[in-house]
Amino acid sequence: MKFKSLNAVLAGLVLSASCLVNVANAGIITIGDLSSDSDGHTIVDNVSGREYLRFDEFHLSYADTLASVLSGGIYEDYKIADSTIMDDFTNKLFGVNNNSCSTNGSVQTFCGTLIGWQDGVFGSSYNANHDLFGYLNTSGSSNVVSYMQIDYNAQGSNVIDIPNWTTVALDQHNLASGHPINLVLYKDSSNSTSVPEPSTLAIFALGIMGLASRRFKKKS
Repeated sequence: MKFKSLNAVLAGLVLSASCLVNVANAGIITIGDLSSDSDGHTIVDNVSGREYLRFDEFHLSYADTLASVLSGGIYEDYKIADSTIMDDFTNKLFGVNNNSCSTNGSVQTFCGTLIGWQDGVFGSSYNANHDLFGYLNTSGSSNVVSYMQIDYNAQGSNVIDIPNWTTVALDQHNLASGHPINLVLYKDSSNSTSVPEPSTLAIFALGIMGLASRRFKKKS
């Protein structure tokens, strides 16, 4: 009877551990290779560990964004995403190595259609059914920025790259609308730690059950 009770307790612990992990992961939304917690502040590249601030994490002018990433700035550990970084972001958004969208172009580009995207999933948008975020266009001069737009549709959300905005136009839009398009900030992970899946924890706990039962039999 004692042996059965021991197994029952250990089995309960296994189920509890799995449930706790499932609850912890319930708020995490994954699109392609990118994930974000709706209550968090970042978007994480699950492949490289790179971290992006969510689109609505801050509302700063172009000049203030530049200052924020300098030493002593509020985001000094981050950098402003450029065309190369956003190419990679788009690839990870679709979960592919080489997406057809090139953020180095000079005209508006259709990047593809996302299945499973929800409006505001990586940050609340100022415009219903549209999520927009900016980056530095490294194919232009120093005052050129671009932005990407994701148009939400339940059947499939279109991703569009709109290059060659000026920083002045960006600030004018942000001031007039009261709902800024923020430049994406990112930082590369020096050491990424993975969270064990529920199945991994369950296997580990079952191993402990086996060892405990053997020890209990020997004592009997």
